[in-house]
Amino acid sequence: MRMNIWVGGALAVAATVAVVSMVEAGIVRQTVRGRLPAVDTASAAKGIFTLTSIAADNGNTRESVSVDATRLDATADAQGNLPDYHLVLTTLAGAESDFGSLRLNARGRGRFEFNSRTGTYPDGVTTITSFTDGAIEVRLDGTAVLSGLVPTFRNPGDTNGSGSGAHGIRRDTHRLTPVTRPSRLRCFIEARYANAPRGTNEQIKVQCEGLDRAGAPYALVVIDGSSNETQLFELSPHGRFRQDRGVIDTREGDTIPGGSVTDLSDLSVELRDKDGTAVMTGTFPTISIN
Repeated sequence: MRMNIWVGGALAVAATVAVVSMVEAGIVRQTVRGRLPAVDTASAAKGIFTLTSIAADNGNTRESVSVDATRLDATADAQGNLPDYHLVLTTLAGAESDFGSLRLNARGRGRFEFNSRTGTYPDGVTTITSFTDGAIEVRLDGTAVLSGLVPTFRNPGDTNGSGSGAHGIRRDTHRLTPVTRPSRLRCFIEARYANAPRGTNEQIKVQCEGLDRAGAPYALVVIDGSSNETQLFELSPHGRFRQDRGVIDTREGDTIPGGSVTDLSDLSVELRDKDGTAVMTGTFPTISIN
């Protein structure tokens, strides 16, 4: 576990902005990545792609498709027009969808970006996850120049393995409520569970401001249904905004107190002062991976 002490000045302002910007939100992010080798083995052209689908707990979704290709043939026609390469995705069942043209420069680099917030899906497409285990191609005049396979989209609780090209992430953020109001206390807890090709990893973050220096050190604890308590962090106010934060990250060798963020999901949370009095209460973020 690493604690970051924030001091006054610009760092303190940045810290406060970070606290304010953490809003309550729960999402599941599914990302698949892969390579686009040339269909013609004599060609030097190649590319990479990323497809991401984000589903929020409130029902909103956001999806994106990104392709970056290099060494494409950029020979202009008699009118000076560069070749018009298109990105085509195909489902496992064989249904094709043309997502549109790549942006090609004279050096043969082609880029494609699609975002469902600002773009329109091709006819018949409602989600890019429908292309799981299908194909992704860069085509010129209907002929595939670059071609790859779309990995299987995976949820956080799905089986995963080396070389899958797929990530499934669950992330949620909850805000704690001051016991006494009005109050300048503001605290957010974020939890994250990631299912990656190299294994799973987990993180817990807490950010607080407005802590009373007289009450330090503060203990952030989770409480299960049998009243068993587990301390996650010890916090002390620093700087003009009296803030502190803590991070537990298994990628850095940390251990999640209580076993896993899935074990802590939705448990009661209290922020207590040095005398053991609860000054804020709430629940741990919802981390359901199935």
